[in-house]
Amino acid sequence: MKNNWQPFRYIFASAWASIILSCSNTKYLKEGQMLYTGATINIKNDTISKKEKKALQSDLEANLTPKPNSTFLGLRPKLFFYNIAPVVHLSNGYF
Repeated sequence: MKNNWQPFRYIFASAWASIILSCSNTKYLKEGQMLYTGATINIKNDTISKKEKKALQSDLEANLTPKPNSTFLGLRPKLFFYNIAPVVHLSNGYF
């Protein structure tokens, strides 16, 4: 009885993997574009103390623009839904 579920596990795992791997946001990028995933700040200065260096780094990170998209299990679901939504052009001028 236990062996009857074995093929279904493989099918389910394959389907789940194909769904997860097909949700790539980079397929919506045009030629030459890159997906922004954030920035890192490295301060290379020996004249300031560690405390000042950490304070400066946290201030600089707070002012980084644009903010990278949030992730969930390594995916960016908000960006995915934004990309698959249809583009609506309103010609009546209300919006």
